[in-house]
Amino acid sequence: MFQNIVGESPVVLSAVTVAEIGHGIYRANTPEICHRRRAFLDDLKATVPIYPLTESTAEIIARIGGEQAAHGINLPLADLMIGACQMSALPAAAN
Repeated sequence: MFQNIVGESPVVLSAVTVAEIGHGIYRANTPEICHRRRAFLDDLKATVPIYPLTESTAEIIARIGGEQAAHGINLPLADLMIGACQMSALPAAAN
C-alpha cells in the first residue's frame, strides 16, 4: 500500500509518528473510527520501517535544534525528533 522510496530518500517512520497516530486511535469517538485508524496504523507499521530515537538521532536533534535556535528559529521538539529519524535513514554523507 505504501511506497518505500520517494525520489532518492527512503520512506521511514519515526517512533514519535507511530505514537502520534496511535494517540488518534484512543481518541476516536466511535468504534468504527477506532477500528479504521487501528487498521491504518497496523498496515503502515507492516509496510514502512520504524526508526527509533537513538543516541545518534539525539545528536542530530541537538545539532539542528541548536543551530536553528542560534538564528532565532525555535523548532518544535517532536518535529525535530521526526526529522532526525528520517535523516538517520539517509547515507552518512547526507547528514
